[in-house]
Formats: sequence, structure tokens, C-alpha cells
Amino acid sequence: MSLESLLESTVLVGLSIGSESWWNKVSSVGTPLQITRDNGTTELIFLWRKPVTSPETIAAYIDINGVINHHDFNAAQLTQFENTDVFYYVCSAPSSWNGTYALIPVTEEAKQPEYYGTREEQISQHRNWIIKRRAYHMADPLNKRNLPLCEWGKMHSRLYLGPSVIHPAWSTFDRRKGKAELTSLCHEHIFHSEILEQEKRFWSYSTALNGEKNLPLIIVLDGQTWTQSIPIMSALDSCTQQKLLPPAVYLMIDVMSMTQRSIDLPCNSTFWKSVIEEFIPIISEKHDITSERNNTVVTGQSYGGLSAVFALLNWPEKFGKAVSQSGSFWWPNDSLIHNSHQPDILQQLPESLYLDQYIDALSTTYQLKIYMEVGKREGMMVPLAEHIHKKLEDNKHNLIIDLYDGGHDSLIWREGLIKGLIWLFSD
Repeated sequence: MSLESLLESTVLVGLSIGSESWWNKVSSVGTPLQITRDNGTTELIFLWRKPVTSPETIAAYIDINGVINHHDFNAAQLTQFENTDVFYYVCSAPSSWNGTYALIPVTEEAKQPEYYGTREEQISQHRNWIIKRRAYHMADPLNKRNLPLCEWGKMHSRLYLGPSVIHPAWSTFDRRKGKAELTSLCHEHIFHSEILEQEKRFWSYSTALNGEKNLPLIIVLDGQTWTQSIPIMSALDSCTQQKLLPPAVYLMIDVMSMTQRSIDLPCNSTFWKSVIEEFIPIISEKHDITSERNNTVVTGQSYGGLSAVFALLNWPEKFGKAVSQSGSFWWPNDSLIHNSHQPDILQQLPESLYLDQYIDALSTTYQLKIYMEVGKREGMMVPLAEHIHKKLEDNKHNLIIDLYDGGHDSLIWREGLIKGLIWLFSD
């Protein structure tokens, strides 16, 4: 269907595409435009106005998490409408989908290249290009839900088709366009880890106001995301004030670098030895924290979701609860994730996973409580998470798994992290 035909079902009907009055109307209603269909899907029309000051921009791509397969060699690209400054992209999504998207206007040097060689070589070239173009990601300037005052919001825009996923704890943060509150109360700690033989950084934050003692400890992996990129402090305070969460201390661990992250988080016993023997003692000097396993929580996403479950299985006397979001349970089988775009990948899933051995070995003395979630649009991540869930459930642990309609997405993780913590403390 042509752009003109689609726009007949929107508030832009009757306006000349690309005219100043047309752009003014687009700006007033916001993008993407949405057309709800009777079959349970929504037509999405993304619009971008190429700035006259950017003649070096030669192409504009779009990445829609959980809707566009970015493994596809034919990257989703916006189309120019005739000889105007209107660039557009049209797609359909289930009306229950929620997620993130980014516009990617690029110069010649970052345009998608031709791929050569074997299939594996082309996959590697495409992956490298995806990484390179991330430097060009930008939020949609016409999106009304943008969060331009936080790091994450400068590169991504929010799109909710099924808005029930939004947790009200984030309402203040969203209303203030992502402006971080309470950062002065989030304390940075830098120390040299003798165990890991390198410098480490973490942040501590307490929601206790009245000198409470024996406070629950929540360890938050990828701490830089939740203190710097999408600051979570105001949401935690909101939940504490409403008595949805107890007053607690949050230990938010920085990954230091993506390379170091891929070393520390995937089932690294030395990393967790450092957390137990170095990180926690440092934070206990400032806060009166608990030593009770049932009030000590680990949370993480992706590699962090894997690491959180690993920590509980190996140190159940220390950690009793976890929030595991989109856990990388494929690890250490790299071929599963590298070939996750292949249509037959589900047929290649192994019968047992790395964590199975630890689940089977765990003493019945310890019962774990774990909140798991994974996006329906994460491909093989879904059956892998379901495998771990069933394995733990069969071993009499207390857990829940939530399948949301979305992808591998920090926007949905921020909602699930709050929901997961509330569930863990709902005893």
C-alpha cells in the first residue's frame, strides 16, 4: 500500500505530503502514526524529516526491537517520498507489542556494505556493521514519549502498543523526561580488587530513611545502566514509599567495559568471590545490611540474568532470591546465539544446559525464589528460559516466569525489574 493510501486513515489526510502544514501536523500528533487493524495488529508509520543542514547523510535506517530482525542482511531502510524531505518506514506489529526503536541516519562511511565470502564470514561482516552503526542511533525527534534527559533516551524512543506493561513507579521519571533524581544520594565506590586484580567500581543507594538496621541487600548487575543510563533510584523510592518494597540497600556493580562484562558475568566464580569478599564488606561499612539469604537478592539482564541464577545456585547460603531477565542460558554454546537468526535454530537446542548440573547438585536444604522474564520475540531465548524454569520448578524452587510481547530490550527490563523485586518481597 502506498504512503498516500495509508495516510488516508490518519489525521494527515488531505494535507500535501512534505508541506510545512503537513509537518506541523505530524509534529503536533507525534510519531509513529498508528492504524489499528481488526486482525489484532497495528500498522506503524515512522516519519523522519531530513535536516537541510545534513547533506552528508545519505541513508537512514531504523531498528525496531523485536519487530525488525537486525540479523537480516537487508537492513530496514527509510524510503524518501518523491523529491521531498520526507523519509518513511511502514511495518506491522501485534497490538500487544511494546518496545524500543531508533532512527539511524548515516554518512557514506557507515552505509551498509556489500558482504563477501562464506555465509559465516558474511554473518561476521554484518555483525560488525551493526556494531559500527550504533554510533549513529538517535531518538525519533517527533516521538512524544522521548526521555531526552537520560543517556538511554538520547539514542532510543519508546513505543507502547500494550501499555499495561508500564509500571507506575516510573511515572515521575517519565513525566520529567528522564531527568535523574536523587543522584546525589547514590554513592560511587572505586577500589582495587585483589581477587580480580583490577580496579572496580560500584554505586550504593539506600531507600532507608529512619536508621533501619539489618537492611535487605539487592545486588544489581550492569549497575551503570541503572545509575547512569536509565537511573532507577526514583522508581525504587516510589515503591518503598508505597510499601511495595522494604527499605533496602542497592549495590549496583559497574561492568567497567563490555569486554570485561563478557568475562565477569557468564558463570565466573572468581567474580562472585570478589562480590562476597570485597564488594559486600565495603558497602557494609556504610550501611547496616543483612546477612540473611532470604533478604539478599541478585538481579541481572542477559549475561546478568544468567549470572544471577548462577550465583544463587552456587552460594545459596548467601543469596536466596533473584530477578533474571532475558538470561543468556545458551552460554557457553556461542553458536546458539550467533546463529539465532536461522529459522531452524529451535531444532538445534540441546537437551541440557550448563546450569542444569548446578540445579541438580543443589542441596534440598535451600529453596530459591526467582522471578524470570523473557521476550516472546527473543527467539531461542524463550525455550531456553522455559527449560531453566521447569528444571528449577521440578526441583521444588519457588519461581515465576513472565513472557512479555517484546524483544531483548532495556525499556521492558526496567518495568520487569520493578515487578520482579515487588514479587520477591511479597511473602
